[in-house]
Amino acid sequence: MDKVGQGFTWDTQSREKDTKCARDGWTLVQRHLADPELSSPAGRAEHRADLRVPSRRRVIESLRNKRDDLHVVVTGRGALPALIEIADLVTEMKEIKHPFKQGIRAQPGIEF
Repeated sequence: MDKVGQGFTWDTQSREKDTKCARDGWTLVQRHLADPELSSPAGRAEHRADLRVPSRRRVIESLRNKRDDLHVVVTGRGALPALIEIADLVTEMKEIKHPFKQGIRAQPGIEF
């Protein structure tokens, strides 16, 4: 699986760098959405995105027009109503307990 991004945006404090990473991620998602060889469950395109970059309209439009046999997982907080409307499944998670509160920093493969 391809990977883009540099970690949490609050660690970089560089809007320019964060924006470039988000755009690179969106380019990767666009390639996956258009790839006829990508199928589910053998292949999966997963992208965590703040829908401010790229434009919300482009994200919603691309997801609305994806192939019917392609499953896309979008994670994160504050899903837009338009994203919820076109989704097949929406889950809202509620924190009960988190290791960060015990001083354990974010871990690769779990939080990012």
